[in-house]
Amino acid sequence: MKPLLMIMNPRKIPQCMTALEALQIDKVWLKNWTERQLVDVIAEVVASTDHDVIGLVSDDTIPTQHALDSVLQVFEPSAVYTGFCNMEENTTEVNLSASPLIVKDTASIDCYDFPTRKEVEQSVGLYRSWFTGFAFTFMSKDMWQRFPFDCIGDPGYQSDYRLSVRLQEADVPIWASPDGFIKHLRLAESTKHLEGGTVVTGNGSVVWELST
Repeated sequence: MKPLLMIMNPRKIPQCMTALEALQIDKVWLKNWTERQLVDVIAEVVASTDHDVIGLVSDDTIPTQHALDSVLQVFEPSAVYTGFCNMEENTTEVNLSASPLIVKDTASIDCYDFPTRKEVEQSVGLYRSWFTGFAFTFMSKDMWQRFPFDCIGDPGYQSDYRLSVRLQEADVPIWASPDGFIKHLRLAESTKHLEGGTVVTGNGSVVWELST
């Protein structure tokens, strides 16, 4: 298994950048792209790499090596494997869904059945989810090409919902590792209150950080 972590990186939050930089895994930093632009960028990354296990994470999280390893240790190519994070700084709910998503053109809060962090961490074995929110979401290269990154509108939003709906409709399971929690720094739908938390797009770049 040769894993790669794609990092959506339009912000420069110091504590998040430090944690992401410390992760022991091959990385590709997707810097300063909108979600709509990432549709083509991620497709090109996936097509060009020889990594066979590819994950995605957002840059407003504080990930740990333990959480990353817990997802990779259970990975197999027929399903999707993910970590999870708190929805916002002061909430107990996490970005998974305990039951199938309600399918709409644009998701509303009633489309999801968010469990609490405690419910996931107390799961016996892997936690079955119908939603994955890009907190260490890993799929095989073939799966990424079968279900490519996509979003709604321009500059783009709800890419995680779009992926999760397509997986649900194709009966591809999403499994969350109970040890896969990472902290999410969003407050009231925004990170603008944080140093470096403003989203900056334009002049996007793709920066590979490989061990060999």
